[in-house]
Amino acid sequence: MVCDHLCAPHAMQNDQLYMNKQEHIGALKEASFENIKMPLEIEGLCLFEMSLD
Repeated sequence: MVCDHLCAPHAMQNDQLYMNKQEHIGALKEASFENIKMPLEIEGLCLFEMSLD
């Protein structure tokens, strides 16, 4: 599990510091994670759940 802020209009605005949802998912896939889910998002703070198989 990973918890992080999102760069989004309703959340953090600095796109040089924060990633959007697609960038987070892309980075996790690049790190060989699979079954990536986002079970929780509260005001731009999101929780990602993933596995290695």
